[in-house]
Amino acid sequence: MMSSAGDTQDEAAGPEEELLPGVDILLEVFPTCSVEQAQWVLAKARGDLEEAVQMLVEGKQGPPAWYGPNQDLPRCLRGPQKDELKSFILQKYMMVDSAEDQKIHRPMAPKEAPKKLIRYINNQIVSTKGERFKDVQNPEAEEMKATYINLKPATKYRFH
Repeated sequence: MMSSAGDTQDEAAGPEEELLPGVDILLEVFPTCSVEQAQWVLAKARGDLEEAVQMLVEGKQGPPAWYGPNQDLPRCLRGPQKDELKSFILQKYMMVDSAEDQKIHRPMAPKEAPKKLIRYINNQIVSTKGERFKDVQNPEAEEMKATYINLKPATKYRFH
């Protein structure tokens, strides 16, 4: 009984070693096929190269999902790259107004209050130079500026 169990283990190890040359041939014939796919198809065909090639050509193989890194897949099987992503989405949905898409929307600048321009003071024209309006500063503001005290002392610049 034990010898038969040992024989099945040897037989299981044997086909894997025999599949390696067949996998190389399959990869030469089908460069877009990955190593795992070639091994799976060859195992499904029980080592028969002609049957494995027939399965790959007809596309009848239903291999399990390949969880390998995305870089190992050929470019046609990978998803679109970052550069191609926008054009891919536009081709797929194609309901984008190109003029509206090119326009850059920026927020509006805040509106500033216009300066107060005075034409008359005490029923007399402010300017005698022919200007219609004049920007008049309050004389009280000038007096207030004279009373301000600078709380920070002047810094002394010393060169060492």
